[in-house]
Amino acid sequence: MKSNSIILLSVLAGLALAGTVYTLTKPDSAPQSSQELSAGIQLGGPFTLQSANGSVSLSDFDNKLILIFFGFTSCPDVCPASLMTTAASLKRLDPEQRARIQPLFITVDPERDTADYLAEYVTFFDEQFIGLTGALNEIESITRQYGAFFRKVMLDSALEYTMDHSAQTYLVNSRGEVLALVHHSHDPEPLANTLISLLNSSRL
Repeated sequence: MKSNSIILLSVLAGLALAGTVYTLTKPDSAPQSSQELSAGIQLGGPFTLQSANGSVSLSDFDNKLILIFFGFTSCPDVCPASLMTTAASLKRLDPEQRARIQPLFITVDPERDTADYLAEYVTFFDEQFIGLTGALNEIESITRQYGAFFRKVMLDSALEYTMDHSAQTYLVNSRGEVLALVHHSHDPEPLANTLISLLNSSRL
């Protein structure tokens, strides 16, 4: 209970300071389809990272639609907002649809974010979320695969540093194929509609 209270206070404080950390985002824009993505660099691919309950691979979620977000638990604004938007979008689905979806939150700050703390953090937003971590070189490799970005930014404060990072949600299948890319938004409707559309497709 105490740790959940700390997470809640951190989230509320972070949202009150929204906009203080620079992120490479394209706010409130429509999701990109795989056809649009294929016009540029090829994104995606399989990977294995660690959760509080052991190793997790995309192949563990056969026939499921997987949501991937790169962030960190000390993020003051974009991460909690994105997780709340994702949780709200899941609530718009029926139980059968939700059972076919698996959200993953991959930390870009493995120095601070342990697997156990990630589990507490992400399940605060929704019990369905799984938090993942790994060695820094593993996370660097996966972010390159997905065209994501992060870097450490030193601070002249007790926090010592924060993380710059991109803020897209990747919708992929268990083979690591990127089916759509959803940019950061506070509106759950576009994401919910995209989830439903992909669940009704034959691409999982």
